[in-house]
Amino acid sequence: NLPDNFRSEVVKFAGEVEVFQSYTDDNSALVSAVENRDISRSSTALYDAIYQGITDTTEESSLLRFVIAFTDGLENSSSNDRGSLIAHAQSNGIPLISIGMGGLVSIQDLLEISTQTGGFFFYVHDSTTLESLFNSINELINNTHIVTWVSENSNNVVSVEITAGETFNGSF
Repeated sequence: NLPDNFRSEVVKFAGEVEVFQSYTDDNSALVSAVENRDISRSSTALYDAIYQGITDTTEESSLLRFVIAFTDGLENSSSNDRGSLIAHAQSNGIPLISIGMGGLVSIQDLLEISTQTGGFFFYVHDSTTLESLFNSINELINNTHIVTWVSENSNNVVSVEITAGETFNGSF
């Protein structure tokens, strides 16, 4: 359900991290990568997988850049620690949207990483609510607007008012 021309990649992980589909706007290639179950199930290198996603995302030129991490397990196998992961995301301006599913995830850990990187955390008990969750994330993507402004003379500017159609009006 990704928007047209929206570039994504699929990184899978267990004890090892592997890019199953590098960045592309080919939704069928992304779906094939998601459906590919050729990965050994063992430990969980969650931090390394997120770190890989952040590294790859920094190379993308899109203004809207973020990483979605989906896990059903506890971090127990990464060479990167939580602090270096958060610092990597913050220094590159890449927020993390994390999704935990089931009883083995560390809700506090995922919540902290997401919050400290400017992202969101979602928890689902089982797969029955995943479609609804992914639709909500798709709606967030489709309703995100990036506004940039360069002032010739910002010395006397105290605030800026932004209006986007009928849906948003704010001062900064």
